[in-house]
Amino acid sequence: DITADTTWTQINSPYIVTVPISIVTGVTLNIEPGVIVKFNALASGSNPSTLSVFGKIIAEGTAENKIYLTSFWDDSIGGDTNGDGNATISDPYTFYGYWNGVRFISAEGEQSLKNVVLSYAIVGLSFDNSTGIINGLEANFNNGDLSVYNNSSVSVNKLKSENSFGSVYNNAANLILNNSIIE
Repeated sequence: DITADTTWTQINSPYIVTVPISIVTGVTLNIEPGVIVKFNALASGSNPSTLSVFGKIIAEGTAENKIYLTSFWDDSIGGDTNGDGNATISDPYTFYGYWNGVRFISAEGEQSLKNVVLSYAIVGLSFDNSTGIINGLEANFNNGDLSVYNNSSVSVNKLKSENSFGSVYNNAANLILNNSIIE
């Protein structure tokens, strides 16, 4: 778990997450532009890796230097982290829902995500009784891209959803979606 304020830097990426981890209450994770985070479900057996946020996350990439949250098996960004050459993700549909995604669970304050690319998750971003502003989210090859429920309030500007089984789910929440493309 992340128990102290932490910054993930581009120089140290890619970051490999092999178990479910949490940002605990009172703690902020800053993710710098250009950071690549890869989630490996197989490393933890039957519990796919998840990033659960009870504290706060600030992931603010730029248009030129995006933040990537993807599968350990995705060789298209951050290199061949699983060491199998070009053998994986030749058919991206094989790896839908490979990691759990980022879960905001009664998270503290307003979560901020800008210029983030999210791929191969069960549900990319899930807001449960949380607040967030998302500006520039590319979601690809997920079972679901965005789930907002249980009194959450989320504003999304520029969601581009492609090749996902489900895109946006909203139940008992306030979701504002602007300037978005869902294909």
